[in-house]
Amino acid sequence: MVRCAFRVLIASSLLLILSTTSAYHDGPPPVDNNQDLVIEAGCTCHGSGGPLNGAYSPETMIKVKGVPWNYEPGVESTWTISIEAAGSTVGGFLLNSTTPGTFTWAEDAGIRPSKGSGLDAGATTAPAEISQNDADRLQWVVSFTPDEDASEPLYFTLFGNAVNGDENSDEGDRWAWVHFNMDPLAPGDAARDDSERVIMSTDRRTIDEGEDPEASEGANQAAAMEWVFTNGSLAYFASLTLLIVAAVFQREIFERREGGGPIYLAKEIALPQGVKRGVLAVILLGIGSYGVVSNWPLPMVWILLFSSAWATYGVYRSTRMARAPPAVSDMV
Repeated sequence: MVRCAFRVLIASSLLLILSTTSAYHDGPPPVDNNQDLVIEAGCTCHGSGGPLNGAYSPETMIKVKGVPWNYEPGVESTWTISIEAAGSTVGGFLLNSTTPGTFTWAEDAGIRPSKGSGLDAGATTAPAEISQNDADRLQWVVSFTPDEDASEPLYFTLFGNAVNGDENSDEGDRWAWVHFNMDPLAPGDAARDDSERVIMSTDRRTIDEGEDPEASEGANQAAAMEWVFTNGSLAYFASLTLLIVAAVFQREIFERREGGGPIYLAKEIALPQGVKRGVLAVILLGIGSYGVVSNWPLPMVWILLFSSAWATYGVYRSTRMARAPPAVSDMV
């Protein structure tokens, strides 16, 4: 009786160990061992730190070829998914779409609806999420057809796991992910040649080798114009301020070097003048500061603050003029 119970205990323990360390030949479960969604957290059962916190590996390269730049509703496209990593012989994937459309594949493609979808494992079509049906390959071919009423950009997330086939979830298994999308084809536009488009993952980035040059140039121009509209006024007034300040410094240096100095101004005149300029500087500074806090238009704020600075410079000039030695003409 004791021996029987002992054997059952050993068998149960081995089954538990195998269930947590072996690769999922028929695709990953919906959640990982931390009860996080695999499509959000990744294949954390594999890789360094698995089977609980397996880490992303930049050594794994995921490629998707055949994804159109622009889709037409109801028009099918065929994609080739491949996984590359040194020393890996087999692998698996999880492809998710949060947008309207249908995946289809051949019976021998090694693909199935993802676990938890409620669909039969032998089905050859799925609406939202698919995975591998075996782990004997590193490449799969699947087709995707957008719904007839699709009109918005379609977004996809693909996780790929390259494993070494030793039935253990360790640093020998390396996974990565890639995000990509398809935009709707604008009315009147001709479909582009998608044969050279290859989407790949590398070091937590998505690279689109077949990036549409027209779309890329349009995006660059739009970004440049947005910068001009957002920062153009700031750049203009900054340059103007720099030029005026440089001119003032040049004047001060020239006066001190050549001994010209400011002209003499009697203290009876310089003192009231300096006080008026000082009061004006404080008032303008206060109004300008309020404008900054209240998000007034940049030109208005610049005029107020620059005028305050200019009035402050006037106080300095009045002080120097009052201290300047009188010339003969000033004594007459």
